[in-house]
Amino acid sequence: MNLNIEKLKYILHELHHIHQIEDFRSQVLQLFNQVFHLEQSIFWLCNEKGEITQPLILNQNESDIEFYQKNYMSQDYLLPINVKDQIISKNTLNLQDIVTTSEYEKSAYYNEFMRTRGIYHEMGMYLKYDGKLIGGISFIGEKGHTAFLNDTILYLELLAYNIALQCKHLQPNISKNLLTKSEKIVCELIGKGYSNSIIAQKLFISENTVKKHIQNIYKKLNVNNRVSLLKKIE
Repeated sequence: MNLNIEKLKYILHELHHIHQIEDFRSQVLQLFNQVFHLEQSIFWLCNEKGEITQPLILNQNESDIEFYQKNYMSQDYLLPINVKDQIISKNTLNLQDIVTTSEYEKSAYYNEFMRTRGIYHEMGMYLKYDGKLIGGISFIGEKGHTAFLNDTILYLELLAYNIALQCKHLQPNISKNLLTKSEKIVCELIGKGYSNSIIAQKLFISENTVKKHIQNIYKKLNVNNRVSLLKKIE
């Protein structure tokens, strides 16, 4: 272990000076790019079912992410559900923690998805709060990328809890920023206990329109009833 305490202090200082809620995840990824040269990353959140949701990418192709989610996500060695036992005691994992180099290089995940995009390394930071996974950051890079071969993972292990605390504090607001102006207003009225018919009257819209707004809100915030919604936005 060869940690630079000044570097760690700088990162913690920068993290605690991210005040713009809507830019929190983006700024975290930019910080890791600046300090560790982790150019390609994904900051994802985790819903109540433990599923990955709302991925925010840095320096990656959106179509590749969509293709990954549709065809290869379940094969990802570092997917939370695939490493649930390991992340009980660890916050950060490298591919080498899970699979041998030989097995990895023979896998369809590597040969059909990673290698065809010039990617070899993968590292995951898992953000946990009160024993529950609330999100995480995935880092990828080409073969031989020094950030995956030095002490970077040790820094990430130490920083994970700090980021998790901020993410937990900001997560409801991060989620609400996915909503349109009309959906936010509907959320506020739901929070006041109004029924769909009362909301429709107050906004001068039809009750069917209110229902459509609520369906969109549920989908964006990964909830399925008003109780869960209120917990999410409180």
